[in-house]
Amino acid sequence: MRASARTYAVFAVGVGVLVLVAVLRFGGGAGTVEVFGLPTAGPVTDWGLPLARLALDLCAVACVGTLLAASVLAPAGSPESARCLRAAGWWALGWAVAALAGYVFTLSSFIPMPVRYLLAEPGMLDFGTSLPQTQALLVVLVTTFAVAVATLVRRLPAWVPLAVAAFGLLPPAYVGHAASAADHDIAVSALMAHLLGVSVWVGGLAAVLVHFRRSADLRVVLPRFSTIALCCFAAVALSGVVSGWVRLDRLSDLWLSRYGLLLLAKVAALAALAWFGRRHRLRTVAGVADRGVRGTFVRLAAGEVIVMVAATGLAVGLSRTPPPPGAGGGHDHPVLEYALAPFSPGALLSEVRFDPLVLLLLALPAAGYLAGLRRVPGWPVLHTLSWHAGLALAAVALCGGVGGYARAMSSAQAVQHVVLAVVAPLLLCAGAPLTLAARATGPGSQYGPLGDRALGRRLTRPALLTAAVPVLLLLLYGTPWLPWSLAGYAPHLGTMAVSAGAGLLVAWAVLDLDPLPRPFPWAARVRLLAVAAAAYLGLGTYLLAGPAVAAEWFALAAPPGVPDPLADQRAAGAVFLLAPLAAYAFPAVRLALRRQAARAHRPRSVLHSSPMGDLPVYDVVLLPPHDVNAEAVRLSRRCAEAAATEFVLREDGLYPHISLYMANFTPDQLEKAVALLRDLSGRTSATFLEGESFAANDQGMVELFFRKTDAITRLQEDVVAALNPLRTGLRHRDPVGRVLADHRLTAPPTARANLDLYGYDEIGDLFRPHITLTRLQQRDHPLDLGLLAAPSAFTATYQALALCVMGEHGTCTEIVETFTLDTAPVTPTA
Repeated sequence: MRASARTYAVFAVGVGVLVLVAVLRFGGGAGTVEVFGLPTAGPVTDWGLPLARLALDLCAVACVGTLLAASVLAPAGSPESARCLRAAGWWALGWAVAALAGYVFTLSSFIPMPVRYLLAEPGMLDFGTSLPQTQALLVVLVTTFAVAVATLVRRLPAWVPLAVAAFGLLPPAYVGHAASAADHDIAVSALMAHLLGVSVWVGGLAAVLVHFRRSADLRVVLPRFSTIALCCFAAVALSGVVSGWVRLDRLSDLWLSRYGLLLLAKVAALAALAWFGRRHRLRTVAGVADRGVRGTFVRLAAGEVIVMVAATGLAVGLSRTPPPPGAGGGHDHPVLEYALAPFSPGALLSEVRFDPLVLLLLALPAAGYLAGLRRVPGWPVLHTLSWHAGLALAAVALCGGVGGYARAMSSAQAVQHVVLAVVAPLLLCAGAPLTLAARATGPGSQYGPLGDRALGRRLTRPALLTAAVPVLLLLLYGTPWLPWSLAGYAPHLGTMAVSAGAGLLVAWAVLDLDPLPRPFPWAARVRLLAVAAAAYLGLGTYLLAGPAVAAEWFALAAPPGVPDPLADQRAAGAVFLLAPLAAYAFPAVRLALRRQAARAHRPRSVLHSSPMGDLPVYDVVLLPPHDVNAEAVRLSRRCAEAAATEFVLREDGLYPHISLYMANFTPDQLEKAVALLRDLSGRTSATFLEGESFAANDQGMVELFFRKTDAITRLQEDVVAALNPLRTGLRHRDPVGRVLADHRLTAPPTARANLDLYGYDEIGDLFRPHITLTRLQQRDHPLDLGLLAAPSAFTATYQALALCVMGEHGTCTEIVETFTLDTAPVTPTA
């Protein structure tokens, strides 16, 4: 069977080469016209360059497809996933070799000089570092080596090399044949979206066929790929239509020019692939577990891959075919690479720039959110509306009139920045996407708990987030970054992506609808919001009263109808003064209301007037990751709905936690305890814990218990050994309110010994790691534990050690400091 697979692969590549040669002959892309007295690159370059491009495209498609199979399609723990990663590494190396060959052939064609003479003078190869086309290939070369290395790093998530590989598809598109189109931005965007769609579609199918045709996981992989393929088909079709529309002036060019006829041939290939896809959906997707159906799938998929490779050869030949004379003629704008209508206020709303790449990138989170809704019934409608409103607003800012004028007018650029960096992030974070992902994909999901794969703890450090907005604005408006970003499509899109990313981090922290990977105190949220608002106030004031910013660019780029550039800058200043403040009013009010509610519900046991004694009681705990944290809060609320309770867990106080050790510390001892815990965390691995069972004890505590492992037992032992010498006396009361001195007299021998030695009884054999969800007011109330989720929802890697102030009922009311354990979890052993 392996020989047969190789035979099919060679046959498919052979078909692609034959189609490429035929298209080059038909379209006039083969060879160069020799002019007497002028040098030529020669036939080796004339034919080697398109063949190298075909090899580059095929290797890139195969690399992206196998990485897609490893990170998205394969179920968790599938052995095929590891094989796909290894194969992707080899495809990445092949991609690198093809890029290197393309570099040499492109340079040979540009100079022009035959390859044998070029290689004989190595100094000439350096000339390629100054050409956009060869610079793009050098970027691809570096990217492919990065992908190959990333596939060898075992602890690296498989989506990381996939993202890097997807980026590697884009540089040649930015400087390719689309760059000469009349509307450069739309042509390049369409080509990038086309390449991404084709690579995922073609490469994904090839990976499924090669790596999963015999696997028992095919019944899971194929339906998932079928959905992705349908989305890719739509993206490829739409981006192809846009590319053709940009390149041709008249509809008749489709049948009156060779370029147009080749476009029609691509349409025919797309129609054939649509037929294959329909046959798959009708005959193979649902019944692929049947052996006969699996054989049908293999035959259909093999034929489909052959057509796809032929279409790839057709696309490479088309890229070297000159368009019809006069087609895609130039534009009249002096510096922008697209035509811009005279400005009017109504044009900001009426103008439309259909950007396929932007729409594709926005469609992915929209589709992902809808997929999550299918797995989480009862999800709040307001969250869903907010999420999609944020995406829609981002689409309007990027593809509407604001997006068209943003590179030519200071005021339009300010509106676009505020929408993408302030308003849209607040709407998106109000949709609570991480909580939805955490509930839709628990530990048993084939993707694992997606809620754990959000931005890491390092990105959510309060100091880093607080500096993000002012530093970004200072760099953007205080350096040449702004005019540089406005001068090109890719720099502008990248700048908007960075601004949106910073805005999302700020909105994530200040709204606090999605739990963060690290505790974020209320005061830090207030400070973050105040600094962000002050940064925009400062920028608006500077633009109103300061000197002209990017004056030369805006003077050249401004379309007719724009007021004086300095007056337009004043309008931009007014936008920055007013719009962010209006947008930040909602989270500011929400923070104030939550603070008021927290004070109203705060236990009377405050830091220095606790009924448990003269000194505050501190609790050393493990804090759960944010998806488990959200699940604990949700279940605590569910318990409160079923019976009267003493407290309900919250994400901004009464934190869910696993207690390790409780003790009284004086202020001086507290400083030493913090230092000891910081040292301990630096040499302790994160702990993997499995949720085991729910139980309600005779004190009314509703608790989730974990399987006790050697790792968490050692962690408690280390904590106790470090802090017990610092403690002051015996705490006055225990978490359920009993006076410890009295309880010690009647406690079992082991508990009494622990109290005498450590001031804490739940140590050693008595230690049962658990999260307390709530406490019932009626201690013997028979709560139906079936209302709660499966204990496996709490299975996760716990890597946040914290020192908290303990309130009534053993709750954690304030976090003194958190400490990150090593991210490599310890293998659990009972």
